[in-house]
Amino acid sequence: MFGTRNIDLLWLVTGFAFAGLAFGQAHEGVGRAREPIVIRLEDTARVPDRLVLLDDVAELTGGAELLRKRFAKLDLAAAPAPGQKTRITKKQVLYRLLLAGYSRSLFLLEGPDSVTVELAKYTVTVEQMVQAAIEAVRSLLPSDLSDAAIRVLREPDRAVELAGALPEEVRIAPVLNTFLRPSGQMLVPIDVYLRGKLFTRQYVSLSVQVYESVPIAVRAINPGDEFTVENVAFRRVAVDGPMAVPGREQIIGQRARRLLRPLQAITLADIAEAEQESAPIKPRQIVELLVQRPGLKVTARGESLQSARVGDMIRVRNVDSNRVIVGWVIAPGVVEVRF
Repeated sequence: MFGTRNIDLLWLVTGFAFAGLAFGQAHEGVGRAREPIVIRLEDTARVPDRLVLLDDVAELTGGAELLRKRFAKLDLAAAPAPGQKTRITKKQVLYRLLLAGYSRSLFLLEGPDSVTVELAKYTVTVEQMVQAAIEAVRSLLPSDLSDAAIRVLREPDRAVELAGALPEEVRIAPVLNTFLRPSGQMLVPIDVYLRGKLFTRQYVSLSVQVYESVPIAVRAINPGDEFTVENVAFRRVAVDGPMAVPGREQIIGQRARRLLRPLQAITLADIAEAEQESAPIKPRQIVELLVQRPGLKVTARGESLQSARVGDMIRVRNVDSNRVIVGWVIAPGVVEVRF
């Protein structure tokens, strides 16, 4: 049996043991918190057009994250002029840290005795601008076209040199009217932005030739004659504008509405069955105006100025703007406007 004195002694020993354990854990935590940040200087560095910061010229590892972030944004010197170089020494970095009030125990300086620093430079190449123009034009071509041929007529005179710019600060933006279908010769403006501001505008001249698979009358086809594989052939034809042409499944087996001469292109308006089955649009009828692009569909109200059937071209007055425009009847009461 323990007496009162023995119990008190046991509590005293246990208390010292727990106190020692707590002190050891606290000391270990302090040791981790005081782990120095390792600053390893690079041999060379390219910097943007601003003050040179410590993380521009060195790799920082270890230590407390918050303190490491503060070290990283410590300014060391002004950026060199374009075409010039400057040296930042290890001693210069040391004194800058001490001047900022940081103890030598908080960091270790490693690496070469100095860093050679020059201004970063990003070049927007002629090839990049040409490719941006071609991709922008292709994005405006309807997806149902057979194909398109795009030729470069004239490139920008030179590349765009951006002193002090990093790649992520530069944006290349072609400027195109998204409501116009590319065709013929086009002059595509290419805007180059630096840090969100327009730096320069260059131009790329392109020739755009669009091709469609168009049904052609192989020989003369009289009104009422049936379209067959013997008198209709599909050919790849260069087109300057939109054509309301039927596909193979829309024409074979149907009958001609009018006389078609040899090698004449066949449109939806030339199919008699389309006339019989489609409700006509009458003059002064309110119709739906439709503009379609990949990923875009815009509608408006219009008033027809003439009668027409599916496949016919029709003049329509836009009710909102009062402008007279030309479109193609693609369904009863629906007129597609193709720019």
